[in-house]
Amino acid sequence: MPLYGIVPLVMLVRNKIQEVMWLKNITQEELHRRTGIKQSYLSEIIAGQRDVRISTAQKIAKALGKSMDYLWPY
Repeated sequence: MPLYGIVPLVMLVRNKIQEVMWLKNITQEELHRRTGIKQSYLSEIIAGQRDVRISTAQKIAKALGKSMDYLWPY
C-alpha cells in the first residue's frame, strides 16, 4: 500500500518539505523569503499543525526546486 494511504496528507507533505529543506540546507527564514509565505504559517505547516492549500504547496515546491507531484501525491 502506498505511504499516503496510511499517513495523513498533511504529515506526508510536511515530511517531504522537511526532507528537502534538510538536504538543501534551507531554513524556514530562507523558505519564507523564497515563497513570500508568512513565517508563522510555514512553521505551522512544517510542524504538521496546519493543512496546506494546493496553491501554497505549489509555491513551496517551486521554492524547493521540486515538482508539485513530489510534495502532493494526489
